[in-house]
Amino acid sequence: MRFDIDYSTEAERDIEWFDRGAQVLIREAVERQLRFEPTQANRNRKPHRRTRAIPADWELRVGPFRIFYDVDTTDATVGIVDIGYKPRETLYVAGKPVVDADIGPGGE
Repeated sequence: MRFDIDYSTEAERDIEWFDRGAQVLIREAVERQLRFEPTQANRNRKPHRRTRAIPADWELRVGPFRIFYDVDTTDATVGIVDIGYKPRETLYVAGKPVVDADIGPGGE
């Protein structure tokens, strides 16, 4: 089944923080990885524990980038919720470190 990809307002804002090359890399990875089997876990795609800071059920890893998304199988839609950058232990979204009591200081 082919899924539609829908970027939230927040995700569109998040992606603007990255340079053009990173934006292209992220969008191509979303297209390639999430268009047909968004709920099939693999080494780059896994379930994500929903938190206040990142309210998504799935995470896609693309190098240092993290794409957080939800899947609606009824409507065949993937909703991109947030896009972040995790160079080491800390996750950054829209240029700010993500700190949430549910996920700890390192963003995990």
